[in-house]
Amino acid sequence: MKIEEYDFILESVDDVSHFYNLQLQKVVNKGKANERTTFGDIMYGLTLETAIEFIARYRVNKKSPDSIDMKTYLKELKEERRKITNFINS
Repeated sequence: MKIEEYDFILESVDDVSHFYNLQLQKVVNKGKANERTTFGDIMYGLTLETAIEFIARYRVNKKSPDSIDMKTYLKELKEERRKITNFINS
C-alpha cells in the first residue's frame, strides 16, 4: 500500500508487514534555473509511529528553516503531531 501526501510518500514494505518506507520531499538545485522538487532518499523499515514522527519534524523544519528556540520548536512539533493524528482519527 502507498500513502501519498503533498510532502511525503509512505509505502508499506509488503502486504502483511507493519513496516514502511518513507520518502520526504526535497528541493534539488535550490536557487538555480533548474530548481525542482522531488522525493528524496528513502528511509527503510519504519514503524508507522516513527514515520509520523519524521513527518512532523520535517514539517516543523520546513516552517522554520533558520534558527528557532526550543520552546517554539517543541510547541510546533506537538502541533504537527496533533494534526497528523487528528487526521488519522477523523
